[in-house]
Amino acid sequence: MLRSKEKDANKVVCDIEKTISETKGKLPEPEGEKLRLRVRDHRPWREIFNNIWRDNRRFSILGLTLMVAQSFFYNAIFFTYGLVLNKFYGISAPFQNRYKANRSGKQFKKLSCVLSVCPCIELGRKASHVMKAVVLHEYGPANNLKYEEVPIPEPGPDEVLVKVTVTSINPVDWKLRSGQYKAMMPLQFPAVLGHDVAGEVVKTGANVSELQQGQKVMGIVNRSYAEYLTAKASTLTLVPEGLDIEQAGALPVVVLTGAELIEGAIKAKANDTVLITGALGAVGRTAVFVAKQHGVRVIAGVRGKQKAEAKSLGADQVVAIDDEGEIAALPELDAIGDTVGGEVIGKLILKLKKGGVLGSVIGKPPAAEGKDVQVEAFSVQPNPQRLQELAKAVQNGELTIPIVERLPLREVSSAHQRAEKGGAGGKVILLP
Repeated sequence: MLRSKEKDANKVVCDIEKTISETKGKLPEPEGEKLRLRVRDHRPWREIFNNIWRDNRRFSILGLTLMVAQSFFYNAIFFTYGLVLNKFYGISAPFQNRYKANRSGKQFKKLSCVLSVCPCIELGRKASHVMKAVVLHEYGPANNLKYEEVPIPEPGPDEVLVKVTVTSINPVDWKLRSGQYKAMMPLQFPAVLGHDVAGEVVKTGANVSELQQGQKVMGIVNRSYAEYLTAKASTLTLVPEGLDIEQAGALPVVVLTGAELIEGAIKAKANDTVLITGALGAVGRTAVFVAKQHGVRVIAGVRGKQKAEAKSLGADQVVAIDDEGEIAALPELDAIGDTVGGEVIGKLILKLKKGGVLGSVIGKPPAAEGKDVQVEAFSVQPNPQRLQELAKAVQNGELTIPIVERLPLREVSSAHQRAEKGGAGGKVILLP
């Protein structure tokens, strides 16, 4: 586009100079309707917005102001140029009448439009290749997260480019940022965090057939603290019809983690007695729901002050795991699904039967050393088919994952600070 506009501009200049030199001050009248270059047919502003606004909808007010100023600047130059030609060559002033200007005036106006549009298209072209993202340059506190411009990634043959509508904060995000996980999950800096996404497919790789441009998708990904990301098409699933896109962006990591805790780590069977710690958290809620689907006798472990709220989970029993008496009264357990860790797990392990299973999203606890229990620590992986099923359960009201706060992506630092303190009571989502 830019090269063609430059060629048009050069051609017009050459034509004007040639005409002036040949006629020695008198320009010929237009020959035929094909030479009548109507200004209104060029529609430079429409072209500007079609090319820039379509490719880069976050085109800033500053950029728009510069575009207008640039256009006035070039038009002013060529208006003056037209007056000079009028004085010395007898050419009529080119802008006296918009639609009846003589040939030279129209050519000058065309040239001014071309030169006005070219810098703006170049500005839009450059802007359309960058996006905003939250970048981490080194391990440390939440204020190390910087809201910066980075290049928009290009999808590979098996990938899609997704415009992020919603992402969310998970504990793994701030543990990676702080360096707690650097031994097992080291980051390469500069790094972009984030693993949840719900958004729109805007470009597909050469080998992708299962997803199409314009479809709403969700899944577990990498680098979702950004306006755009690339992901394997095989790791994403469509957002179920009727499910709010913001709700969809809060689900992938937590619902798949809760399901994997029950189905993969513990492998719970019907009539097993399973205690799930942190049952009011997003992972805990999902674990309770999935366990009940498998016919498990579920005990929801929460804080004493949360017992009344936890009754809505549908568990068979609710216990306060910060109460020594209630822990002592627990029956023998076939398995524990642990989502909280800490000292309390050492007390709860004593209630596991011999050979019982401790499934953990935190990692193997020191208290399990030397105990006759089976520890299954895991990290969640993408599972688009299971995610689709769980998302439909949320859409149908069978499973509830609360959203407690919605923040712009640029405010991720303060969101991380609150998440580290705990007790949020639900998911915090980020909107690019």
